[in-house]
Amino acid sequence: MNFYLLYSSDKAVLNREIKLIKEKLSIGDNDVTYYDISDTEDIINEALTISMFSPIKMIVIDGTSYFSEKKTVEVQELEKYFEPFLVHAAKTLVKLISAKGQIRNVSADDRYLREYVEECLLKDNYKMSSSTIMYFLGKVGTNIDNITNELNKLMLYKINDKMILNEDIDLL
Repeated sequence: MNFYLLYSSDKAVLNREIKLIKEKLSIGDNDVTYYDISDTEDIINEALTISMFSPIKMIVIDGTSYFSEKKTVEVQELEKYFEPFLVHAAKTLVKLISAKGQIRNVSADDRYLREYVEECLLKDNYKMSSSTIMYFLGKVGTNIDNITNELNKLMLYKINDKMILNEDIDLL
């Protein structure tokens, strides 16, 4: 069983990371369910249910309400559920997940953004030098949705030769 605790202030970055995990584990869209962490009973029921479509399934729990101090969320039932998968008991859900899984703050640093742009370009056979990618990111900022939109515009503009230069970025 794989456990991941991913958190980010950028929802688009978080969604991309979930997509990458789905691809890495070959999990189809029919095998992914989404819950708010306050729906502990439904989460546990889902975890206890076998998928009809695949031996692997993914449960995505939005823990925004748990990690913000705006509202109290009772997670004791989730802690009880996770406990048998662990060697020793822990006191919080975060400790439980970290004992057998991964906890990552998924953030859009320069490396992450550069790799994102490179993947988008490669997928459609476009080319852009490393310095041009950094120039592009300097112009569009760090929001993944904005980067995607601007990259799509550039790729549409350069559909014939598929080589994007600084001049093309300046034109758009």
